[in-house]
Amino acid sequence: MTERICRALTNKHVTMLAHPTGRLLAVANQVIIEINANPRRLDLDWRMGKFAKQAGLISCINPDAHGVDGLKDIAYGVGIARKGWMETSNVLNTQSLPEVLKYLAAKRKN
Repeated sequence: MTERICRALTNKHVTMLAHPTGRLLAVANQVIIEINANPRRLDLDWRMGKFAKQAGLISCINPDAHGVDGLKDIAYGVGIARKGWMETSNVLNTQSLPEVLKYLAAKRKN
């Protein structure tokens, strides 16, 4: 992991890390890790799901859509999350809008 990513993850203004690396530092700093649902990427590897969940990682499923057709790729991300034993409590964008806003507001206070 580069020094630049480490520095970014400890910045209080960072909310989410896309194309995930540095998962442990992300958990320590309450930074969300993206589950990239594009079938050519499929980051976070499903094999890390159970470990990430136990570590307290919060993720967000992102279709990585570069056009309307790419929105359907969200299903791949849901599959990765399920296969990795993630639950709705571990995936921010499965929460209600008030819960998401509460999570983000708490992050900003830290």
